[in-house]
Amino acid sequence: MIRYAIARPLAGLVALSLCLFLAGGLDAREDLKPQIDAVAEPLLEHRMTVGVAVGLLEGDSVREFGYGRISRQTDRKPDSRTVFEIGSVTKVFVTLALSDMVEEGRVKLSDPVAVYLPDSVRAPQFEGQQITLGHLAEHTSGLPRIPNNFTPSNPLNPYADYTAEKMYDFLSAFTLPRAPGSCYEYSNLGAGLLGHVLARHTGLDLGALLQERICRPLNLVDTSIRVSPDGQLRLTPGHDLDANPVPYWDFDVLAGAGALHSTVADLVLFVKANMGLLPTPLFAAMEKCRAPRMVTTLGDWHIGLGWHVSADGNTAWHNGGTYGFYSFIGFNRERKVGLVWLSNSSLWQIPDVNARLLDILAGRSAEPMKFKTPVPLPAETLDRYVGEYRPAPDATLRVRRDGTRLILQNPEGAETALFPESQTRFFLRETSETTVEFVLDEGGNTVRMDLHGKEGDKSAARVR
Repeated sequence: MIRYAIARPLAGLVALSLCLFLAGGLDAREDLKPQIDAVAEPLLEHRMTVGVAVGLLEGDSVREFGYGRISRQTDRKPDSRTVFEIGSVTKVFVTLALSDMVEEGRVKLSDPVAVYLPDSVRAPQFEGQQITLGHLAEHTSGLPRIPNNFTPSNPLNPYADYTAEKMYDFLSAFTLPRAPGSCYEYSNLGAGLLGHVLARHTGLDLGALLQERICRPLNLVDTSIRVSPDGQLRLTPGHDLDANPVPYWDFDVLAGAGALHSTVADLVLFVKANMGLLPTPLFAAMEKCRAPRMVTTLGDWHIGLGWHVSADGNTAWHNGGTYGFYSFIGFNRERKVGLVWLSNSSLWQIPDVNARLLDILAGRSAEPMKFKTPVPLPAETLDRYVGEYRPAPDATLRVRRDGTRLILQNPEGAETALFPESQTRFFLRETSETTVEFVLDEGGNTVRMDLHGKEGDKSAARVR
């Protein structure tokens, strides 16, 4: 899943496997539609999403479902041909293009990325060890998630003005913290760099490269970086968790990290091909992409080329997110189950969504999504908590009011909405594991903020 650095870290990837290894079972022949309903319907009921389109593969059968609406201005449901931004799901297309080029002998996974960059660019090394194309594909390059010269002029469309020149400047100045290949660290920069060098090597732009190698061979008619005029008519607007419309994203040099748009219909074909249910010359390259290469930081999940995979390689998945969209694709070859989920809201902020979709793939019953309902508080009560709080001498948390809720800003600038569940206690819509409580003195003045979470309790004294 992809997003700018001020947002919550690439949501969806951390702790997604927490529910995956719980006991229980669901026969693959059982109707999985109620499981999907259990995830989608509470999200709609609590207005966490505007619309969802789902594709479900069970053996040779494919079913497609639409929930909610394309936008707040229409009652039309999203369907299999509604176009969505798919964010980081783009990465498995880029790594498949790489794997296919390896199959043809055009490149090698062991090729240093420096070979494919201009001579003027100094690709970072660690004690003489170079970053390879394989390192970029498996997120072991040592490059950070986002470069430190990533300073978008429009934070709501953050990747639009990050150019090749900026990336080259960063690479030439960056020092790798460890040897490439030694440690998994998810990197949008690395994925974007991979897409860039593959395009540069072929003389095509990335969109044309993906069309040539993947989309046309698989007949993916709506999967593209630039949406066609016909696709524009079917492109749903994106929304935040409060159902407010947000801008679409544009990409420059880091397009390989998350620039694709697609539909349920196209992604079902893509998943079927990866499961071996759709004959394609790309299958050998697909198999290499889902071969486990290294353990990740996500529980027992491994990384293949792009895909997050089980240790036996039977289950593979990837998710994605922009500020207005969330996507998930995955499959379990042993159970012959595949799943595509596209939402026109930023559900990547709610890790429980990913966990339940993984449960469905694994054959376990997905528990219905549960959300708290805010209690109404007057503005004067909320204003009592507005101010600055210090959890540590060098860190400041800021709280402001936004209508009927509070907004908590962390020291890096990321913001989280707080919703009241009592006079002093607030919850985060995206997780039930964290609450915030404001502590008052005898005179009713706010003196501190206590944060209660899975990892323990922390206090921050009010300083202003």
